Amino acid sequence: MAIRVSSFCRKDDVANQYDVLIIGAGIGGLSCGNYLAKAGKKVLIIEQHYKVGGYCSSFDRKGYRFDVGVHSLGSMRPCGHFYRVLKELELEIETVRPEITNYLRCPGYEIPIYKDFARTIDSLKSFFPTEQAGLDAFFARMEQSFASVFPILRDKTFKDVIDATFQSLPLRYIFSLLLGNLGSISSSISALAALGMFREFIADGGYYPKNGMQAVADAFANNFKKLGGEIVLNARVAQILIENGRPHGVRCTDGTYIPSPIIVSNAAAIHTFRDLLSEANLPSQYLEELSRLAYTTSALLVYLGIAKDMKRFITPHCTQWMFKKLDLIYQSYPFAKGGFDDFVVCYTPSFHIPGLAPLGKDCIILITGAPFQPVASVDAETYWRENKELYGNKLIHFFEEYFGDVQDAIEVKEVASPYTLYRYTANTEGSIYGWTATTKQFGPQRLSPETPVKGLYLVGQWTRPGPGVSMVAQSGRLISKMILAQ
Repeated sequence: MAIRVSSFCRKDDVANQYDVLIIGAGIGGLSCGNYLAKAGKKVLIIEQHYKVGGYCSSFDRKGYRFDVGVHSLGSMRPCGHFYRVLKELELEIETVRPEITNYLRCPGYEIPIYKDFARTIDSLKSFFPTEQAGLDAFFARMEQSFASVFPILRDKTFKDVIDATFQSLPLRYIFSLLLGNLGSISSSISALAALGMFREFIADGGYYPKNGMQAVADAFANNFKKLGGEIVLNARVAQILIENGRPHGVRCTDGTYIPSPIIVSNAAAIHTFRDLLSEANLPSQYLEELSRLAYTTSALLVYLGIAKDMKRFITPHCTQWMFKKLDLIYQSYPFAKGGFDDFVVCYTPSFHIPGLAPLGKDCIILITGAPFQPVASVDAETYWRENKELYGNKLIHFFEEYFGDVQDAIEVKEVASPYTLYRYTANTEGSIYGWTATTKQFGPQRLSPETPVKGLYLVGQWTRPGPGVSMVAQSGRLISKMILAQ
């Protein structure tokens, strides 16, 4: 059970001092907390929301369960990053994995991604028989370790790699379409980031947890508490307090002081440095470098409870990617303008776990890229309050072009705008992947978890190694090791 913020009161109350205090109960913060608690540290996690998980959480409406953002897990094979975290923390998350994990629909092509990835490669070779050598070379490189390809690819974009590997423009375009998982385009995304995504989330993706994504966050949270950790929900940190160049605790919005000599922020880096920390505590050069970093766009999501069995209409039963243009994400697509007329991704969690929707009914989740503030003269909160239903309906119409009319069968409809994502997670402008994984913002060049303030660390998608559940869980592992080594 979570404790209340009001349990804490005095600055000199040594009994209430924590070895480590973590701001935010996303998967990165929860992973870090688990490792530290397992090592015997007294750890507190403070979360502004009423539940843990951040984007990896779920909510219920009228018998339907919807996942907030994350739609599947990857990197769960025995040598996968996420598998290693689960193994080390002795966590068990029961999952299902359909035979086809993803299905791409684009002009001229329908491409299945199979659980048995060898079948995916064979399928691609059947579509592109003259590209067999290139496909073999691409997937062989995908399987190489980060250390072995880093010297070769550190300054290469994904476009550089696929242009050098494939002669067929349509094949290059198709490989680029899956970069929606990183929120950017092939001419911008680091080749290292893209190859890692293909290996950990495409070749080893499509795992869905029983009881929805909330089960993943809850497993981390429950284990953390079992290890002696404590979680405060419905509490917002207002300030990280610094004395003699080091943190000594935080103050919450209700005035409560909580002492700790080490602070780990699972909040957005910009929010951490500009809102929670006085900029006077940071070197001006660091702030200048921070201002030059680019972050990914936000998203618009529509959650639908459909009073009919959609399995008859949506086949195969997996994540569906629908694109109006084949070359959409190859070179110059502006994700931040919104993809309402260009692409929609459709998730169908109740196809895998029937209990997530009432009998004979299904839950459908639609997502596309969307800007935080589409009109400079109108603030984001106002714009999306007035327009999110309009754009939500556009996504539904897009979906219906492929899978038939559902308007009369809609029992539940919720629309989450970029402002909604910002309000619930405090991610800067509702960014869904943190810093864009460009060649200058990925791997060792991504923002370091160690900050200029000794004793203040970052964890999650705004630091190394990168975005996605498996990466932020690994982030928690890495940062805990840094702290324990001090």
